[in-house]
Amino acid sequence: MRLEEPLPPDLAPEAAASITCFVEEADDVWTLYSLIEKGDEVSCNTTRKVKGDNPRAASEKRHMTLTVAADAVDYDGAGDELRVAGTTRTEHELVKLGSHHTLQIGLRARVSLRKAAWDASQRATLARAADAASTADLACLLLDAERCRAKLFVLTERLVKQAASVELALPKGTHGARSKRADAQKAKFLHRCRDALAAHVRWDVVRCVVVCGRGAADVAQFLRTDTTPAAACSSDAANVGHLR
Repeated sequence: MRLEEPLPPDLAPEAAASITCFVEEADDVWTLYSLIEKGDEVSCNTTRKVKGDNPRAASEKRHMTLTVAADAVDYDGAGDELRVAGTTRTEHELVKLGSHHTLQIGLRARVSLRKAAWDASQRATLARAADAASTADLACLLLDAERCRAKLFVLTERLVKQAASVELALPKGTHGARSKRADAQKAKFLHRCRDALAAHVRWDVVRCVVVCGRGAADVAQFLRTDTTPAAACSSDAANVGHLR
């Protein structure tokens, strides 16, 4: 499960809060099933049969985004699908407020869930589902070290997920001061790769880290010999996926 934004700080038992997620694998459907309760507001893209201006014309299916207050939730494990039945809570030009509707949620769906309160168990379930590294026993650092670019992927049994990316600009030219700046950027690139691994790989879970691509031998050698404790890595490590 991928969250559109980090878990909000107001996800607390005494406060209403919402999250938006992307369903990436079958387990995510089950996770949503375990989280959605009666009265929760669920929003996603859906289809609904509607009539046009001509009352004699046949109904047609239209795509739209609706929010329903959940009355019942049905889990289809064989089809990896969730059906959330309820009444609409948002206005739509083709659907009356309070109309009955059933949302069908499957793989690759974008779903928003709003709860009046999130208990500790629900917050923990959501955090685990959003943390691919917690179950990933393989990590892959894909490199183009000559251009100071790298992508870190974590792999579970069913999912390959990009955990971080590193990209630094190199000065043009190879002489004098420009050459020194290029060397400094390449050294910085090595440390950013180390920080990405420190921030996004669960070393108590992972069994193997694959370092591959152009310049892999040099990067792997740096990682083997670097003695910086994980706790002493850059304070930007947690945000390394957004560094440029």
